[in-house]
Amino acid sequence: MANWFVGLWMTLIGCFIVWSLWADWKRNRMMPILMSSLGLKSWGSRLPPELSLTGTPMAHASATWNVMEGERNGIPFVVFDCRMGAGKSSWRRTVIAARSGRDVFAAVPSESSYTVDRCGDWMIFYAPKRGFIAGRSLMPISELEARLSSLG
Repeated sequence: MANWFVGLWMTLIGCFIVWSLWADWKRNRMMPILMSSLGLKSWGSRLPPELSLTGTPMAHASATWNVMEGERNGIPFVVFDCRMGAGKSSWRRTVIAARSGRDVFAAVPSESSYTVDRCGDWMIFYAPKRGFIAGRSLMPISELEARLSSLG
């Protein structure tokens, strides 16, 4: 009886790992297409030096990737994926930072799970970690494209 349970458990874990790897692979293939279609500049895994994240959780990111910079409706912005923390307690987010004196993210309705922080000239849009639950992970490409296209 215990053998079938262990087998089922291992199968479920294997399916989750395969699904996670497939989702990451798909996202990594779609990001260059998004970058090209919106005319964005790639920074690789480095954040542009003019972007300040001081006072936000992203100031302590343990890794960044898919860093892209662009301008939409006269508003400069940087978008990137990041990991906060390390190991099992780490969590990942997609962040959009726009250099503007006002909230430029209001054009696309947001779930209550998103937060907008201010850091100097930058408005930082992300889904924070709430308690022990990481919640949303990386923003879907379709949502990211809609948010970037409607900045302003």
